Amino acid sequence: MRVAILTALYPLLALSSFINPYFGVLNYTFVSVVRPEQLTYGVSSISYVFAIAIVCLLLSCLLRGENLVGALKQRFFVLFLAYVAACYLATAIAGHTVFGEERGSFYYLNQLPQICCFCLCLYAVLIRLKPAQFEQYLAILTGLVCFMGLWGIDQHFRGNIQVEKLFGYDRCAVTSVFVLYLPWSVHYIKKPSARSKAFGVLLLAVFATMIVFTESRAGLLGLAVVLLGLFWYSRRKLFFLIWSLFFALFVLAIMPETQMERFQSMQTANVEESEITDYSSASRLLMWKLSLKMIPDHPFLGVGFLNFEKANKEYGAAFKGFIDDRLYVGTFGGPGRPGLSHTHNTYLNLLVEGGILATLPFCLLILLPLRRGHKMNKVWPKDRPPQLEMVNLINVGVWGFLVTAVFDSLMLVDFFYWNLTIAYFLVRELERQAEQPAEAAEPVLGVTAELPEGRPA
Repeated sequence: MRVAILTALYPLLALSSFINPYFGVLNYTFVSVVRPEQLTYGVSSISYVFAIAIVCLLLSCLLRGENLVGALKQRFFVLFLAYVAACYLATAIAGHTVFGEERGSFYYLNQLPQICCFCLCLYAVLIRLKPAQFEQYLAILTGLVCFMGLWGIDQHFRGNIQVEKLFGYDRCAVTSVFVLYLPWSVHYIKKPSARSKAFGVLLLAVFATMIVFTESRAGLLGLAVVLLGLFWYSRRKLFFLIWSLFFALFVLAIMPETQMERFQSMQTANVEESEITDYSSASRLLMWKLSLKMIPDHPFLGVGFLNFEKANKEYGAAFKGFIDDRLYVGTFGGPGRPGLSHTHNTYLNLLVEGGILATLPFCLLILLPLRRGHKMNKVWPKDRPPQLEMVNLINVGVWGFLVTAVFDSLMLVDFFYWNLTIAYFLVRELERQAEQPAEAAEPVLGVTAELPEGRPA
Protein backbone atom coordinates (compact mmCIF):
# COMPACT_ATOMS: atom_id res chain seq x y z
CA MET A 1 0.00 0.00 0.00
CA ARG A 2 2.82 2.39 0.91
CA VAL A 3 4.53 1.83 -2.45
CA ALA A 4 1.23 2.34 -4.33
CA ILE A 5 0.57 5.63 -2.54
CA LEU A 6 4.10 6.90 -3.16
CA THR A 7 3.97 5.82 -6.81
CA ALA A 8 0.97 8.11 -7.28
CA LEU A 9 2.32 10.88 -5.05
CA TYR A 10 5.74 11.48 -6.62
CA PRO A 11 4.43 12.56 -10.07
CA LEU A 12 1.88 14.86 -8.41
CA LEU A 13 4.63 16.50 -6.37
CA ALA A 14 6.70 16.94 -9.53
CA LEU A 15 3.75 18.58 -11.34
CA SER A 16 3.55 21.20 -8.56
CA SER A 17 6.58 22.76 -10.30
CA PHE A 18 4.22 24.26 -12.88
CA ILE A 19 2.32 26.13 -10.16
CA ASN A 20 5.58 27.69 -8.98
CA PRO A 21 9.15 26.53 -9.79
CA TYR A 22 9.93 27.06 -6.12
CA PHE A 23 7.67 24.08 -5.38
CA GLY A 24 9.69 22.10 -7.92
CA VAL A 25 12.89 23.01 -6.07
CA LEU A 26 11.31 21.83 -2.82
CA ASN A 27 10.16 18.59 -4.43
CA TYR A 28 13.56 17.78 -5.91
CA THR A 29 15.19 18.62 -2.58
CA PHE A 30 12.79 16.26 -0.82
CA VAL A 31 13.29 13.27 -3.15
CA SER A 32 17.07 13.74 -3.11
CA VAL A 33 17.39 13.89 0.67
CA VAL A 34 14.60 11.46 1.61
CA ARG A 35 15.11 9.11 -1.30
CA PRO A 36 12.28 6.86 -2.58
CA GLU A 37 14.01 3.69 -1.39
CA GLN A 38 14.18 5.11 2.15
CA LEU A 39 10.39 5.49 2.37
CA THR A 40 9.79 2.08 0.81
CA TYR A 41 12.30 0.37 3.09
CA GLY A 42 14.65 -0.70 0.34
CA VAL A 43 12.09 -1.32 -2.43
CA SER A 44 13.28 0.44 -5.59
CA SER A 45 10.29 -0.38 -7.78
CA ILE A 46 9.23 3.28 -8.15
CA SER A 47 10.86 4.31 -11.43
CA TYR A 48 11.85 7.65 -12.94
CA VAL A 49 11.20 9.72 -9.79
CA PHE A 50 14.29 11.86 -10.30
CA ALA A 51 13.88 12.12 -14.07
CA ILE A 52 10.28 13.32 -13.74
CA ALA A 53 11.20 15.74 -10.93
CA ILE A 54 14.09 17.39 -12.81
CA VAL A 55 12.27 17.54 -16.17
CA CYS A 56 9.21 19.18 -14.58
CA LEU A 57 11.41 21.63 -12.69
CA LEU A 58 13.39 22.61 -15.79
CA LEU A 59 10.27 22.99 -17.96
CA SER A 60 8.53 25.06 -15.30
CA CYS A 61 11.54 27.38 -15.05
CA LEU A 62 11.44 27.87 -18.82
CA LEU A 63 7.67 28.38 -18.98
CA ARG A 64 7.50 30.64 -15.95
CA GLY A 65 10.35 32.86 -17.17
CA GLU A 66 12.99 32.10 -14.53
CA ASN A 67 16.30 33.73 -15.44
CA LEU A 68 18.13 30.57 -16.55
CA VAL A 69 20.09 32.44 -19.23
CA GLY A 70 21.35 34.96 -16.68
CA ALA A 71 22.34 32.11 -14.39
CA LEU A 72 24.20 30.33 -17.20
CA LYS A 73 26.32 33.43 -17.75
CA GLN A 74 27.63 33.28 -14.21
CA ARG A 75 31.23 32.16 -13.94
CA PHE A 76 30.19 29.46 -11.48
CA PHE A 77 28.00 27.70 -14.04
CA VAL A 78 30.52 28.20 -16.86
CA LEU A 79 32.98 26.24 -14.72
CA PHE A 80 30.31 23.70 -13.75
CA LEU A 81 29.46 23.00 -17.41
CA ALA A 82 33.17 22.82 -18.31
CA TYR A 83 33.67 20.27 -15.54
CA VAL A 84 30.74 18.11 -16.71
CA ALA A 85 31.83 18.34 -20.36
CA ALA A 86 35.40 17.36 -19.48
CA CYS A 87 34.18 14.27 -17.58
CA TYR A 88 32.09 13.19 -20.58
CA LEU A 89 34.90 13.82 -23.06
CA ALA A 90 37.42 11.89 -20.97
CA THR A 91 35.01 8.97 -20.63
CA ALA A 92 33.88 8.94 -24.28
CA ILE A 93 37.39 8.67 -25.71
CA ALA A 94 38.88 6.42 -23.02
CA GLY A 95 39.92 3.01 -24.24
CA HIS A 96 38.62 1.36 -21.06
CA THR A 97 35.04 2.63 -21.43
CA VAL A 98 32.50 -0.05 -22.34
CA PHE A 99 29.59 1.61 -24.14
CA GLY A 100 26.22 0.16 -23.24
CA GLU A 101 27.56 -1.47 -20.07
CA GLU A 102 24.84 -1.92 -17.48
CA ARG A 103 25.57 0.35 -14.53
CA GLY A 104 28.83 1.31 -16.19
CA SER A 105 30.63 4.61 -16.65
CA PHE A 106 27.82 6.59 -18.24
CA TYR A 107 25.16 5.19 -15.92
CA TYR A 108 26.79 6.97 -12.98
CA LEU A 109 28.26 9.87 -14.92
CA ASN A 110 24.76 10.89 -16.03
CA GLN A 111 24.12 12.04 -12.47
CA LEU A 112 26.45 15.01 -12.99
CA PRO A 113 24.36 16.89 -15.60
CA GLN A 114 21.28 16.20 -13.47
CA ILE A 115 23.01 17.79 -10.47
CA CYS A 116 24.15 20.71 -12.63
CA CYS A 117 20.62 21.21 -13.97
CA PHE A 118 19.13 21.32 -10.49
CA CYS A 119 21.78 23.78 -9.28
CA LEU A 120 21.03 26.00 -12.29
CA CYS A 121 17.28 25.96 -11.54
CA LEU A 122 17.95 26.46 -7.84
CA TYR A 123 20.08 29.54 -8.55
CA ALA A 124 17.50 30.97 -10.97
CA VAL A 125 14.75 30.54 -8.37
CA LEU A 126 16.83 31.96 -5.53
CA ILE A 127 17.52 35.27 -7.28
CA ARG A 128 13.84 36.23 -7.11
CA LEU A 129 12.95 34.85 -3.66
CA LYS A 130 12.13 37.17 -0.81
CA PRO A 131 14.25 36.90 2.36
CA ALA A 132 11.52 35.00 4.23
CA GLN A 133 11.22 32.47 1.39
CA PHE A 134 14.97 31.99 1.30
CA GLU A 135 15.02 31.33 5.05
CA GLN A 136 12.12 28.96 4.56
CA TYR A 137 14.10 26.95 1.99
CA LEU A 138 17.13 26.76 4.30
CA ALA A 139 14.91 25.54 7.14
CA ILE A 140 13.22 22.90 4.96
CA LEU A 141 16.54 21.64 3.61
CA THR A 142 18.18 21.38 7.04
CA GLY A 143 14.98 19.91 8.47
CA LEU A 144 15.01 17.12 5.86
CA VAL A 145 18.69 16.39 6.56
CA CYS A 146 17.86 16.34 10.29
CA PHE A 147 15.00 13.90 9.61
CA MET A 148 17.47 11.59 7.87
CA GLY A 149 19.85 12.00 10.79
CA LEU A 150 17.14 10.90 13.22
CA TRP A 151 16.36 8.02 10.86
CA GLY A 152 20.05 7.11 10.89
CA ILE A 153 20.17 7.12 14.69
CA ASP A 154 17.19 4.78 14.71
CA GLN A 155 18.96 2.57 12.14
CA HIS A 156 22.07 2.47 14.34
CA PHE A 157 20.13 1.08 17.30
CA ARG A 158 18.27 -1.37 15.06
CA GLY A 159 21.49 -3.05 13.92
CA ASN A 160 22.83 -0.91 11.06
CA ILE A 161 25.69 0.04 13.37
CA GLN A 162 27.69 2.22 10.97
CA VAL A 163 24.57 3.61 9.26
CA GLU A 164 25.41 2.39 5.76
CA LYS A 165 23.26 3.37 2.75
CA LEU A 166 21.63 6.42 4.30
CA PHE A 167 20.97 8.77 1.35
CA GLY A 168 22.03 5.76 -0.74
CA TYR A 169 25.71 6.33 0.20
CA ASP A 170 28.44 4.38 1.96
CA ARG A 171 29.26 5.53 5.47
CA CYS A 172 32.15 7.83 4.53
CA ALA A 173 29.84 9.73 2.17
CA VAL A 174 27.09 9.67 4.82
CA THR A 175 29.36 11.28 7.39
CA SER A 176 30.47 13.88 4.83
CA VAL A 177 26.86 15.07 4.44
CA PHE A 178 26.53 15.74 8.17
CA VAL A 179 29.95 17.42 8.26
CA LEU A 180 28.72 19.62 5.41
CA TYR A 181 25.55 20.71 7.21
CA LEU A 182 26.66 20.79 10.86
CA PRO A 183 27.74 24.49 10.73
CA TRP A 184 24.21 25.43 9.60
CA SER A 185 23.03 24.67 13.15
CA VAL A 186 24.89 27.79 14.34
CA HIS A 187 22.70 29.90 12.03
CA TYR A 188 19.65 28.89 14.07
CA ILE A 189 21.33 28.84 17.49
CA LYS A 190 22.28 32.51 17.05
CA LYS A 191 18.72 33.60 16.22
CA PRO A 192 16.77 35.42 18.98
CA SER A 193 13.73 33.11 18.75
CA ALA A 194 13.66 30.32 21.34
CA ARG A 195 12.12 28.00 18.74
CA SER A 196 14.99 28.67 16.32
CA LYS A 197 17.56 28.10 19.06
CA ALA A 198 15.96 24.78 19.98
CA PHE A 199 15.96 23.77 16.31
CA GLY A 200 19.65 24.68 16.05
CA VAL A 201 20.56 22.65 19.14
CA LEU A 202 18.64 19.68 17.72
CA LEU A 203 20.52 19.98 14.42
CA LEU A 204 23.86 20.19 16.19
CA ALA A 205 23.15 17.15 18.37
CA VAL A 206 21.76 15.00 15.53
CA PHE A 207 24.48 15.87 13.01
CA ALA A 208 27.30 15.33 15.53
CA THR A 209 25.77 12.03 16.63
CA MET A 210 25.57 10.81 13.05
CA ILE A 211 29.21 11.76 12.39
CA VAL A 212 30.21 9.68 15.41
CA PHE A 213 27.89 6.75 14.68
CA THR A 214 29.34 6.21 11.20
CA GLU A 215 32.62 5.41 13.00
CA SER A 216 34.43 7.21 10.20
CA ARG A 217 37.81 8.65 11.07
CA ALA A 218 37.49 10.90 8.03
CA GLY A 219 34.24 12.26 9.46
CA LEU A 220 35.85 13.13 12.79
CA LEU A 221 38.71 14.83 10.97
CA GLY A 222 36.20 16.81 8.92
CA LEU A 223 34.36 17.71 12.14
CA ALA A 224 37.63 19.00 13.63
CA VAL A 225 38.16 21.21 10.56
CA VAL A 226 34.59 22.54 10.91
CA LEU A 227 35.26 23.48 14.55
CA LEU A 228 38.48 25.26 13.55
CA GLY A 229 36.59 27.15 10.85
CA LEU A 230 33.84 28.17 13.26
CA PHE A 231 36.51 29.34 15.71
CA TRP A 232 38.19 31.35 12.94
CA TYR A 233 35.01 33.29 12.13
CA SER A 234 33.80 33.54 15.73
CA ARG A 235 33.66 37.02 17.27
CA ARG A 236 33.57 35.66 20.85
CA LYS A 237 36.46 33.24 20.75
CA LEU A 238 36.65 32.56 24.51
CA PHE A 239 32.94 31.76 24.62
CA PHE A 240 33.39 29.52 21.58
CA LEU A 241 36.23 27.60 23.26
CA ILE A 242 34.09 26.99 26.35
CA TRP A 243 31.18 25.86 24.16
CA SER A 244 33.57 23.59 22.19
CA LEU A 245 34.71 21.92 25.40
CA PHE A 246 31.14 20.89 26.25
CA PHE A 247 30.60 19.82 22.65
CA ALA A 248 33.75 17.66 22.76
CA LEU A 249 32.55 16.02 25.98
CA PHE A 250 29.24 15.22 24.27
CA VAL A 251 31.05 13.66 21.30
CA LEU A 252 33.26 11.57 23.58
CA ALA A 253 30.26 10.46 25.63
CA ILE A 254 28.43 9.00 22.63
CA MET A 255 31.51 7.63 20.85
CA PRO A 256 31.35 3.81 20.53
CA GLU A 257 34.25 1.77 21.86
CA THR A 258 34.78 0.39 18.36
CA GLN A 259 35.56 3.91 17.15
CA MET A 260 38.43 4.21 19.62
CA GLU A 261 39.64 0.77 18.58
CA ARG A 262 39.69 1.92 14.93
CA PHE A 263 41.97 4.80 15.88
CA GLN A 264 44.25 2.51 17.85
CA SER A 265 44.56 0.03 14.95
CA MET A 266 45.13 2.71 12.31
CA GLN A 267 47.62 1.55 9.68
CA THR A 268 50.70 3.76 9.74
CA ALA A 269 53.24 1.33 8.31
CA ASN A 270 54.05 0.76 4.65
CA VAL A 271 51.65 -1.47 2.71
CA GLU A 272 54.53 -3.88 2.10
CA GLU A 273 54.63 -4.76 5.81
CA SER A 274 54.02 -8.45 6.52
CA GLU A 275 51.50 -7.75 9.29
CA ILE A 276 48.75 -5.29 8.48
CA THR A 277 46.70 -4.11 11.45
CA ASP A 278 44.18 -2.01 9.52
CA TYR A 279 43.13 -3.09 6.04
CA SER A 280 40.92 -0.02 5.58
CA SER A 281 43.76 2.49 5.77
CA ALA A 282 46.24 0.07 4.15
CA SER A 283 44.01 -0.30 1.09
CA ARG A 284 43.77 3.48 0.81
CA LEU A 285 47.54 3.81 0.96
CA LEU A 286 47.87 1.18 -1.76
CA MET A 287 45.27 2.82 -4.02
CA TRP A 288 46.89 6.22 -3.57
CA LYS A 289 50.26 4.74 -4.56
CA LEU A 290 48.60 3.10 -7.52
CA SER A 291 46.94 6.37 -8.54
CA LEU A 292 50.24 8.20 -8.49
CA LYS A 293 51.56 5.64 -10.96
CA MET A 294 48.50 5.96 -13.23
CA ILE A 295 48.23 9.75 -13.38
CA PRO A 296 51.53 10.38 -15.28
CA ASP A 297 50.44 7.83 -17.91
CA HIS A 298 47.11 9.61 -18.54
CA PRO A 299 47.72 13.21 -17.42
CA PHE A 300 45.27 15.24 -19.51
CA LEU A 301 42.11 13.12 -19.95
CA GLY A 302 42.59 10.29 -17.47
CA VAL A 303 41.19 6.80 -18.00
CA GLY A 304 37.51 7.76 -18.06
CA PHE A 305 34.86 7.93 -15.37
CA LEU A 306 34.52 4.77 -13.25
CA ASN A 307 37.32 3.09 -15.21
CA PHE A 308 39.80 2.92 -12.34
CA GLU A 309 39.02 -0.74 -11.70
CA LYS A 310 39.54 -1.67 -15.38
CA ALA A 311 42.68 0.43 -15.82
CA ASN A 312 44.49 -0.63 -12.67
CA LYS A 313 44.82 -4.29 -13.72
CA GLU A 314 47.95 -3.58 -15.74
CA TYR A 315 49.60 -2.04 -12.69
CA GLY A 316 48.72 -4.88 -10.32
CA ALA A 317 51.58 -7.15 -11.38
CA ALA A 318 54.11 -4.73 -9.87
CA PHE A 319 52.56 -5.27 -6.44
CA LYS A 320 51.93 -9.02 -6.59
CA GLY A 321 54.13 -10.90 -4.13
CA PHE A 322 55.19 -7.71 -2.40
CA ILE A 323 52.00 -7.01 -0.45
CA ASP A 324 49.60 -9.00 1.70
CA ASP A 325 47.48 -11.42 -0.42
CA ARG A 326 44.22 -10.29 1.19
CA LEU A 327 45.10 -6.67 0.46
CA TYR A 328 46.04 -7.52 -3.14
CA VAL A 329 42.80 -9.38 -3.89
CA GLY A 330 40.73 -6.71 -2.19
CA THR A 331 42.31 -4.03 -4.37
CA PHE A 332 42.80 -5.70 -7.75
CA GLY A 333 40.23 -8.47 -7.52
CA GLY A 334 40.54 -12.22 -7.84
CA PRO A 335 38.56 -15.29 -8.92
CA GLY A 336 34.90 -14.33 -8.63
CA ARG A 337 35.73 -11.14 -6.81
CA PRO A 338 35.91 -7.64 -8.36
CA GLY A 339 38.52 -5.12 -7.36
CA LEU A 340 37.93 -1.67 -5.91
CA SER A 341 36.17 0.69 -8.28
CA HIS A 342 37.68 3.98 -7.10
CA THR A 343 40.70 5.40 -5.28
CA HIS A 344 38.99 6.43 -2.03
CA ASN A 345 40.32 9.95 -2.59
CA THR A 346 38.19 12.46 -4.50
CA TYR A 347 41.10 14.46 -5.88
CA LEU A 348 43.26 11.52 -6.95
CA ASN A 349 40.16 9.81 -8.35
CA LEU A 350 39.32 12.83 -10.49
CA LEU A 351 42.90 13.11 -11.73
CA VAL A 352 42.98 9.39 -12.56
CA GLU A 353 39.60 9.32 -14.32
CA GLY A 354 39.24 12.85 -15.71
CA GLY A 355 42.79 14.11 -15.87
CA ILE A 356 43.78 17.77 -15.66
CA LEU A 357 40.96 18.70 -18.06
CA ALA A 358 38.28 17.78 -15.50
CA THR A 359 40.22 18.52 -12.32
CA LEU A 360 40.99 22.16 -13.14
CA PRO A 361 37.36 23.38 -13.54
CA PHE A 362 36.33 21.24 -10.54
CA CYS A 363 38.88 22.96 -8.30
CA LEU A 364 38.00 26.42 -9.64
CA LEU A 365 34.31 25.67 -9.10
CA ILE A 366 35.06 25.10 -5.42
CA LEU A 367 37.46 28.01 -5.00
CA LEU A 368 35.11 30.58 -6.55
CA PRO A 369 32.54 30.81 -3.69
CA LEU A 370 35.15 30.01 -1.04
CA ARG A 371 37.58 32.74 -2.06
CA ARG A 372 35.00 35.40 -2.84
CA GLY A 373 33.02 34.57 0.28
CA HIS A 374 36.11 34.99 2.43
CA LYS A 375 36.86 38.29 0.68
CA MET A 376 33.48 39.65 1.74
CA ASN A 377 34.68 39.55 5.35
CA LYS A 378 37.11 42.33 4.46
CA VAL A 379 34.29 44.41 3.00
CA TRP A 380 32.37 44.09 6.29
CA PRO A 381 35.14 43.68 8.91
CA LYS A 382 32.84 44.45 11.87
CA ASP A 383 29.10 44.48 11.36
CA ARG A 384 28.58 41.47 9.12
CA PRO A 385 25.25 41.16 7.34
CA PRO A 386 23.30 37.98 8.24
CA GLN A 387 23.87 36.74 4.68
CA LEU A 388 27.64 36.94 5.15
CA GLU A 389 27.35 34.94 8.37
CA MET A 390 25.49 32.29 6.38
CA VAL A 391 28.15 32.30 3.64
CA ASN A 392 30.83 31.71 6.27
CA LEU A 393 28.88 28.83 7.81
CA ILE A 394 28.26 27.19 4.43
CA ASN A 395 31.91 27.56 3.45
CA VAL A 396 33.11 26.14 6.78
CA GLY A 397 31.00 23.07 6.07
CA VAL A 398 32.54 22.86 2.60
CA TRP A 399 36.04 22.95 4.15
CA GLY A 400 35.14 20.01 6.39
CA PHE A 401 33.64 18.15 3.44
CA LEU A 402 36.78 18.72 1.36
CA VAL A 403 38.92 17.20 4.11
CA THR A 404 36.59 14.21 4.39
CA ALA A 405 36.85 13.86 0.59
CA VAL A 406 40.54 13.03 0.96
CA PHE A 407 39.48 9.59 2.21
CA ASP A 408 36.66 8.70 -0.21
CA SER A 409 35.49 9.49 -3.74
CA LEU A 410 32.69 12.00 -3.18
CA MET A 411 32.32 13.51 -6.65
CA LEU A 412 28.64 12.53 -6.86
CA VAL A 413 27.47 13.78 -3.46
CA ASP A 414 24.95 16.26 -4.86
CA PHE A 415 24.43 18.19 -1.59
CA PHE A 416 28.00 19.47 -1.92
CA TYR A 417 27.18 21.19 -5.22
CA TRP A 418 23.93 22.54 -3.77
CA ASN A 419 25.83 24.25 -0.96
CA LEU A 420 28.38 25.71 -3.35
CA THR A 421 25.48 27.10 -5.42
CA ILE A 422 23.80 28.68 -2.38
CA ALA A 423 27.10 30.15 -1.19
CA TYR A 424 27.83 31.58 -4.63
CA PHE A 425 24.34 33.07 -4.83
CA LEU A 426 24.77 34.81 -1.46
CA VAL A 427 28.25 36.05 -2.41
CA ARG A 428 26.92 37.59 -5.65
CA GLU A 429 24.15 39.32 -3.72
CA LEU A 430 26.64 40.64 -1.16
CA GLU A 431 28.89 41.89 -3.96
CA ARG A 432 25.91 43.61 -5.47
CA GLN A 433 25.15 45.30 -2.16
CA ALA A 434 28.79 46.35 -1.69
CA GLU A 435 28.90 47.93 -5.15
CA GLN A 436 25.91 50.22 -4.42
CA PRO A 437 25.83 53.29 -2.17
CA ALA A 438 24.39 52.43 1.21
CA GLU A 439 21.42 54.77 0.83
CA ALA A 440 20.49 53.21 -2.55
CA ALA A 441 21.07 49.58 -1.64
CA GLU A 442 18.12 47.23 -1.94
CA PRO A 443 17.61 44.18 0.28
CA VAL A 444 20.26 41.55 -0.29
CA LEU A 445 17.60 38.99 -1.22
CA GLY A 446 14.46 39.34 -3.24
CA VAL A 447 15.90 40.97 -6.37
CA THR A 448 14.85 40.21 -9.92
CA ALA A 449 18.00 41.08 -11.84
CA GLU A 450 21.65 40.12 -11.71
CA LEU A 451 24.65 42.36 -12.12
CA PRO A 452 27.28 41.28 -14.63
CA GLU A 453 30.17 39.30 -13.21
CA GLY A 454 32.53 41.42 -11.22
CA ARG A 455 34.08 41.96 -7.82
CA PRO A 456 33.84 44.91 -5.44
CA ALA A 457 36.69 47.35 -5.57
